[in-house]
Amino acid sequence: MKLNHLIYTLMLGTALGTSSCSWLDLEPATAVSPSILGQGEVEQLLTGTYRSLQNDPGRDTWVLFDMRGENLINTYLSGSNDFVNNEIPSNNGTLLTMWRGYYKAIYNANTTLSILSNLEPSEKNTHIEPSEKNTHIEAQARFLRAYAYYCLATRWDGVPIIKDNTLENVKRDKQSAVFNFIKEELSFCIDEGHLKPFGETSGAPFTVSLEAAQALMARLALTTGDMETAKNMAETLIANPKFKLSENYDNIFTTTNNSEIIFSFRNNTSEGGQNLYALFTTYNSPMKGSWFLCPSPESEKLFEDPADTRNNTCITTLESVSETYIIMNKFRDFTPLIVSRIAEMYLISAEEQGRNGLNRLNELRRSRGLNPYNNSDIASEEDYQKKVALERRKELYCEGFLFFDLIRTNKISEEVVSMNGKTNLYLPLPESEVQYNPNLNEYN
Repeated sequence: MKLNHLIYTLMLGTALGTSSCSWLDLEPATAVSPSILGQGEVEQLLTGTYRSLQNDPGRDTWVLFDMRGENLINTYLSGSNDFVNNEIPSNNGTLLTMWRGYYKAIYNANTTLSILSNLEPSEKNTHIEPSEKNTHIEAQARFLRAYAYYCLATRWDGVPIIKDNTLENVKRDKQSAVFNFIKEELSFCIDEGHLKPFGETSGAPFTVSLEAAQALMARLALTTGDMETAKNMAETLIANPKFKLSENYDNIFTTTNNSEIIFSFRNNTSEGGQNLYALFTTYNSPMKGSWFLCPSPESEKLFEDPADTRNNTCITTLESVSETYIIMNKFRDFTPLIVSRIAEMYLISAEEQGRNGLNRLNELRRSRGLNPYNNSDIASEEDYQKKVALERRKELYCEGFLFFDLIRTNKISEEVVSMNGKTNLYLPLPESEVQYNPNLNEYN
């Protein structure tokens, strides 16, 4: 067996361990010493990290916050869905898949960084390429690790920060510490100029760029209440001529030839991609789905304005001989999984500036066929923020934002009926992980 195939198999196959092992317990026998690997292997491992983050947490994680936030409901074909009902037991299998999937991506990113640190030019290693390329690889790995931690912290609150793969039974770190770590990672990517600008490497928007890091930093700053950074990062991207609001909303989700997407996962079937469309389409549709989830009646009302160009892209109907199906329509076949796009930056700027950001909110509304708001339409700052939140819910419908948006704005009790009486807003730790490592119940 060739070395590079062996490395790829061992590094990306560790999730196939027995159920008696915690995902955070990584046996040394499953890894190869970084000191014997070369440039080719580290590049393959970086590719593996992209694919791991795209695939391993499972398809439900991409719409988790829309299920929990009641944008989506069960159909009569799906039976009960723990996430839609917000009754999530710690032994839920999808819960475990998400947890292990994100930590597998982190493990792969850590391994990439560890191997990279051992690639030093020498007489014996004349094949090593210039350090600028490896710095770019390092920054991509650190971005992907940061994104994985953002997903973990917004789903589980505090989680273990693992910078180097370890055999220790680790404790959780507080959510604030996780967010600080993410900020450090993104600062490396942005402040030091280690990531190349969008389009200067092959594969945009599927390659992590400087702008991808700026977009995630803007999102993180919005999350942590760092208003100045959120506005500055968002405005930097809005001013970037490489991105603009699309004149065709549908094209954002059906083609990569648009001006909106900052970063997305490629999601090809050859990469074992995610068939999210199957959750929403019926067997009678060309894509042969299972129709397990459909838009909630409340979310249907979001798209009743006939002038809104987002309507049919977000929610449409399928006709069969005997029945009409209401479906969420953003996912068609194996379309790219969007991580960030320019419309989110307009919404971040609008929210963080308060009423001074009305122009950004109106620019987005105009691009979607809607009339702008006048100052006389806004009764107060609170009223303005409600309008921003409503526009955000429509624009980012089923793109994985709603439930955490309601957490950070303290609106869960007002907006989510299934959360009435519940005090724990985050997912429970997977039961099998805690059984193997009781330290997960403690914080550093």
